[in-house]
Amino acid sequence: ESTLVNIHTFQNLIDEMLDVSRITSGKMSYNFGPAKAQEIIQNCVEMVASEYASLKVDLNVEATREIDFHGDTQKITQVVVNLLTNALKYGDNKPVSIKLAKQEESLTIEVTDQGLGIKASEQNRIFECFERVEETRVTGLGVGLFISRQIIEAHQGEILLYSKSGEGSTFTVILPLKRS
Repeated sequence: ESTLVNIHTFQNLIDEMLDVSRITSGKMSYNFGPAKAQEIIQNCVEMVASEYASLKVDLNVEATREIDFHGDTQKITQVVVNLLTNALKYGDNKPVSIKLAKQEESLTIEVTDQGLGIKASEQNRIFECFERVEETRVTGLGVGLFISRQIIEAHQGEILLYSKSGEGSTFTVILPLKRS
């Protein structure tokens, strides 16, 4: 099984590098259309379920109502999976939560861990390409949040971080229901 895991990890690294290349060259393509936020979250939770189960980490999901919006389902899925995977990596094996909510003209997806947290001095930097939190036990290229921010901004949304060192982090994705 470890060979399969390695192949999967390698494929993810290749996909991320291709995305970085597309973003930096302005060639990232989007397939905007009607999208369903609750369905996206349920799919993302299913995609990471085995990783969470293998580390015995609880993932609490609060996404009770369907929220329709205009977006690229595949790209938003990529962002949410990245946030859930990061929460697992940096969450100190404590429960993680994901919440879906609706404001007047937007929806929010909030992923919260109770892990290491991110120092204030690093909070802006981690959204830059090849930047990572100074944590040696966690592997990665440091491109996931860079890609995520680019995707969310292409949706005319924003991704916010609230974190306290030692207390965990909350990443909030805010997406307009309709793109202008």
